Amino acid sequence: MVRVLLYAEVDLNLIDGSSIWLASLTGLLASSGQIFVHVLQKTPVERDVVIREVKEMPNVKFFDPWELAKEDQEFSRILSHNRGPRLYPDTAGALIEEIDRRLRYDAIIIRSIETALCLSSIPQIASRMWVYMTDPMRHTSKSEKAKLKIIFESCNRFLCQTEEAKEAFMQIIEIDRADEITILPPMIPAVRSQKRLQLGSPPRLGYSGKFSPSYMIKEMIDAFEKIRRQIPEAEFHIVGDKFHNAPPVKNFVKDITHSLQYTKGVIWHGGVSRAEANEILSHVHVASSLRDKTFDNSLEMSTKILEYSALGIPVLMNPSSVQYGIFGPDYPCYVESESEFIDKFIELTSSPELYGKVSEHVRGIAKQFTFKSILGKLMPLLKTDSAAIVPKQPLRILFAGHDFKFLTPILAHYDSHPLYEVLTDEYNGHAIKNTKRSKTLLRQADIIFCEWCLGNAEWYSNNKKGNQLLLIRLHSQEIYQNLPYLNRIKWENVDCIIFICQNNMSLFLDKFPSMKDRAVLIYNLIDCDSFSLPKLYGAEFNLGFIGVAPKIKAPHLAFELLKRLKKIDSRYTLFIKGEPPWKYDWLWNRPDERRYYEDFYSQVNASQYANSIVFDPQGNDMPEWFSKIGFLLSTSEHEGSHQAVAESMASGAIPVIRNWAGADSLYPEKYIFKSIDEAVQLILRWKTIPNYVNEGNFCKEFAYTNFDRTIILQQYDELFSQLLERK
Repeated sequence: MVRVLLYAEVDLNLIDGSSIWLASLTGLLASSGQIFVHVLQKTPVERDVVIREVKEMPNVKFFDPWELAKEDQEFSRILSHNRGPRLYPDTAGALIEEIDRRLRYDAIIIRSIETALCLSSIPQIASRMWVYMTDPMRHTSKSEKAKLKIIFESCNRFLCQTEEAKEAFMQIIEIDRADEITILPPMIPAVRSQKRLQLGSPPRLGYSGKFSPSYMIKEMIDAFEKIRRQIPEAEFHIVGDKFHNAPPVKNFVKDITHSLQYTKGVIWHGGVSRAEANEILSHVHVASSLRDKTFDNSLEMSTKILEYSALGIPVLMNPSSVQYGIFGPDYPCYVESESEFIDKFIELTSSPELYGKVSEHVRGIAKQFTFKSILGKLMPLLKTDSAAIVPKQPLRILFAGHDFKFLTPILAHYDSHPLYEVLTDEYNGHAIKNTKRSKTLLRQADIIFCEWCLGNAEWYSNNKKGNQLLLIRLHSQEIYQNLPYLNRIKWENVDCIIFICQNNMSLFLDKFPSMKDRAVLIYNLIDCDSFSLPKLYGAEFNLGFIGVAPKIKAPHLAFELLKRLKKIDSRYTLFIKGEPPWKYDWLWNRPDERRYYEDFYSQVNASQYANSIVFDPQGNDMPEWFSKIGFLLSTSEHEGSHQAVAESMASGAIPVIRNWAGADSLYPEKYIFKSIDEAVQLILRWKTIPNYVNEGNFCKEFAYTNFDRTIILQQYDELFSQLLERK
């Protein structure tokens, strides 16, 4: 597979020729099935209208620099020099250099003269850089000529949109090496296979594009109103929502918006995807592509004209030199005045013979610009350039397990990481049953990551190949429950076993001491920012308790603690969040568990403090729930890491932790109690507001330092790198 990186000074949130070009080139290259296409975005994409179709292609990936910076320190460092939501040319150049260092592309296609200039001084980049330019006549000053010469002499290929642009570029930098310049014309997905439908009523005019004074949207609407005087049922279908008032015209946006909304016969469809725009335009009879006369000397070709033509729609257009060269001097739909515009529209829509002839002519022109046609010319060049390069393929990580609830942020991190591609083998139950599917996934994987040390770890340890890395992440279930899997794993095939807490690690190594050199401690991660919400008034009197099941959680101790505190201050309330025990069939069918909870709820209901206990439902509202919690109670007999404690600290709540095994290796010892009396004193110590606020800030800092996603994900990145180096 050939690997290509694209970067253009284009805002993909806007629907215009530049964004359509970038989406088109992405789709063109990816459609070959032989090219991985990565696109570095200039801006965050807040709406995906332009790229909606191409971003779903399996061999396409878009890189948002701001998202990369959240996960990677080097990208964060590079982006720190950039100000605002758009990449500067030098920042874009530095990002391209770093991404290429990791992935090694066969070709790097740049549509930005300034960014290309930055990269020209890096030989290992410039030797694979293709630089695209639309209109060289914008670069005729002495300084601009100097830039173009530097870029041309250093880059691998120079791309121009048209033959006219190529000739002008050669004259500007005074060269005669035409064979070193490649034509990359506008491109369209396909040409309509059938002829246009018969003309019918009402006759419809169409336009798709931006609204600008020089794009003559006002003149088109004015001409259409005069058409309506002769053909009252005529319609004008307009697609687009980008206003570009340059050169500025007073009240332009206000006036055009009013015309689009209130002109009789005008149907304004707004901004839609390329496919939706083509569907709308496929029902119009004639399209308009008028431009100000200053465009007559432009060396650019309009992609939109080709899209109209691919649908078999005759296009009213200026007689520019480029359009003369493509459509021919005898094309009957060139217009130079409003009267010609009106007359040509009426002539075309009233003459089936003329209409059919022009429709077939434009369809024939469009065939030269389809993806298939242009790809046939580009692929040999890409293959030639990539022949001497051995690209780094993304490493494929296969995540396998029955429950990914703790894995979600890690999956998301590697799914958006430029160095990795993610595969998943998720199933129900502790053991793998569909081994055929797992074998298929295994063949594709470079790294296998088993979430939980259960049947997944057993199967993959017995089936992995010698060149594959196998990592297993062990939680508490595997240690404390009497399960058979630990003894069935082929440990000599395991490259690393990851623990979420020191106690689990120690208990495991007591049983499997040979794994000591392959054991790693990495805490469960949390998104600290999401939990850092302001505390509600009175939170310092609210106790939180998460998950009453199973009975090892010991909710009776939380209730006992509430009763002790209520005798001291009536303002204390206990909030218990989660599903009740009878919701779990496996638990409720166990006599000892059931008796425990029947007794627990009986005591609660009979207590004078029953109204001071609130049972909150289970849900995905944990940050909001924690905003009312001042103290989080962890009264379990044993835990692995008790994720809720870390989350509570990130919210600024103070944890009150029973001395279950391993608690003191995870959390500050000052929060751990051995008796109910100690727990009461622990809470009362920070009862006053200044003390409570200061201690809450300490908890937040502790959580950020030890459990935040940026810290933990960096540890995983470093672990993978170390293991790969050893392999």
